[in-house]
Amino acid sequence: MNKERKGITGEILLDGKLVENWTVYPLTFNRNFIQKIYTNDKYFPISSLTKPPCLLRTNLKIEGPVPKDTFLQMEGWGKGIVFVNEHHLGRYWSIGPQKTLFVPAPYLKAGYNSIIVFEEEKIGKYVSFLDHPLLT
Repeated sequence: MNKERKGITGEILLDGKLVENWTVYPLTFNRNFIQKIYTNDKYFPISSLTKPPCLLRTNLKIEGPVPKDTFLQMEGWGKGIVFVNEHHLGRYWSIGPQKTLFVPAPYLKAGYNSIIVFEEEKIGKYVSFLDHPLLT
């Protein structure tokens, strides 16, 4: 295990040049951080984004009385994490193994539901909700 260190273990190069005097901004994704994202009123259209990593936020409107369990499909996205109404659903990755994330009914409500995606690799065009899981 001593040979499998994680993180930065040497110099940082960008286009072959040493990067110095840089600032790291940790993204903790704790409850306070997520609540700040939900209450932030500064938005930029997705078309203004050039590339990940990025945080994206949208709303899902559920009409009807009681939402049911569902599964969130991130087809067309790269790698990241998803929150629904401040609940962490989990991680997704285009290579799998799972193709959907379980969304329990108690995480949802009639009306508007907020979805936050932190994407690391590739921004998808949409997210889909299914009534069944895709596991392979």
